Amino acid sequence: MIINLKSKKVKRCLGLILAVVSIAGSGLTASAANTSNSANTTSTVKPVALCLQNAKLSSGKTYISNIQTSKANARYNVWRKSDQLMSIQSSNSKVAYIGKEGYNRYIKTGDGGVEGNAVVTVKYKSGITDKINVSFKSISSSTVMPAGQTKNLSYTGGKSPVRSVKVLSGSENGTAIKNNKMFQVTTKKKGQMSVKVIYDNDLVEQRKITVTEAVDPVRCEQRYTYNQFMNMGVIYFNNKRFTYYSQSVLPGYGLNIPGRHVQDGFVSDKDGYIVLASPNLTSYPRYSTIDTPFGRKGKFYDFCPGGSFDVYVK
Repeated sequence: MIINLKSKKVKRCLGLILAVVSIAGSGLTASAANTSNSANTTSTVKPVALCLQNAKLSSGKTYISNIQTSKANARYNVWRKSDQLMSIQSSNSKVAYIGKEGYNRYIKTGDGGVEGNAVVTVKYKSGITDKINVSFKSISSSTVMPAGQTKNLSYTGGKSPVRSVKVLSGSENGTAIKNNKMFQVTTKKKGQMSVKVIYDNDLVEQRKITVTEAVDPVRCEQRYTYNQFMNMGVIYFNNKRFTYYSQSVLPGYGLNIPGRHVQDGFVSDKDGYIVLASPNLTSYPRYSTIDTPFGRKGKFYDFCPGGSFDVYVK
């Protein structure tokens, strides 16, 4: 049976008590709702099946209401004014758990973040039956990260702290752990991950993480080759003046570079960074890096005043 919400009798009592609640998942709030006839008595538990005082509810009839939510452990009172609740059952206790607090019965949604649907059947002494369709589905989002990266992530829709995090699938592609108020994802190899995150505001999010190919931290745009550099002698790039310096005349201490080798004509360290001398250790301290026009970043291992960025070559 469908209640006519346009009738005058129904409209007169909507300001007092709500009969059929249909709540959109991502729009749920924790606003207080009256759970008694007193306007001063409030609770954070939201009402679901309440009596329309002036509506003609018939004994033996079944009335339908709905809860659609993305909040786990959200609670809703189940009662009808001036009527006695005789029985209450849920078809799926993980989606719609039936709880008791004092004389009140309530529905708790998405216990532990379990998604799905449930029907709660409530029978009253008057012969009225309420059927409450509960649908719990986590919100969905996605993140793209390269392999070999660690990143702290948070709730895409706000600032709620993380309560728990779990990798549902793709554990071979990365890991996810709770990290203070955020969750930390460390990617391993290209593929897909699915992570379930429960936030302190009870929202449950299923984060799809696409792991792309690893990014080489040493690579940058190449404008000139080694041979071009040797022919030109000086190159201006990114408001910097690059000149070259041969390792054959480099002082002995200057050659004390971990894994030093020659790659594509440039003296490089163990990670592939081109070895540079800094013109200003305040602005460009030792072991800091910059982009060069040679396809690989440079790292400062030496100091050479004069304004130019010296590039060590073979």
